[in-house]
Amino acid sequence: MTLPAGAILDRRPNGAGPAELDRPPRVLILSADVGEGHAAAARAMAAEVAAADPEAEIEVVEGLQWLGRISEHVIRDGYRVQLRFFPWMYGMLYTLFTKVALARTVGRGFLRAFGARRLLRRIEDRDPDVVISTHPAFTNLLGVMRRQGRLEMPVVATITDLADHIFWAHRYCDLHLVCYEQAVERIEPITGEGSVVRVRPLVSPEFLEPCDRDDARERLGLPADRPIVLVSGGGWGVGDLDGAVETALDHVPG
Repeated sequence: MTLPAGAILDRRPNGAGPAELDRPPRVLILSADVGEGHAAAARAMAAEVAAADPEAEIEVVEGLQWLGRISEHVIRDGYRVQLRFFPWMYGMLYTLFTKVALARTVGRGFLRAFGARRLLRRIEDRDPDVVISTHPAFTNLLGVMRRQGRLEMPVVATITDLADHIFWAHRYCDLHLVCYEQAVERIEPITGEGSVVRVRPLVSPEFLEPCDRDDARERLGLPADRPIVLVSGGGWGVGDLDGAVETALDHVPG
């Protein structure tokens, strides 16, 4: 398992050799205010790069704002409304975009039409040595721009989802960071040999430190001898949380 920052700073993606710079490397990380997972991955990447190279110039930005208001509202607010009021639509659209190539082509066309110029202009203004994407919208749009030759610097895509990875990957992104060995086997046939690297989980450094169970319970004020069940609805608190709590209570002894 590779350190995330090592996969980025130690070599150019796709085996092009070490990056020889006469200044500290500039790393641009595109975050997305869609739940908390993408933002958490962006923070973790920034922490990893900073720890690996304290002199690196790291910028984490809310990338959806760079795509323009239309794309921002469709991707973020449309997703929020969908999960809260039309959850059945999520499964339908997910299946459509992951199983039907034409749907992905249409989606990428929408991103190009409404966000490509804005995104490219903002990236060129920063002139980074590498761009890191934490959201499929950025990954697909950056991959298209790499294929067209409009984006010269390497693009790294983080993949934290356990579900179908084809939506999170693009053949013309230089490197894909995954947390599970199974993901390497599924993505490499799509993106090319050597374009996928397994790294340790993209989480806050505190989660990687050893933790004593009894000490943790004491610090949190939790009982030492009772079962504890964690119910999570993500950063937005979506899903049937009441039903999840009731199910947990039905199955926890005592």
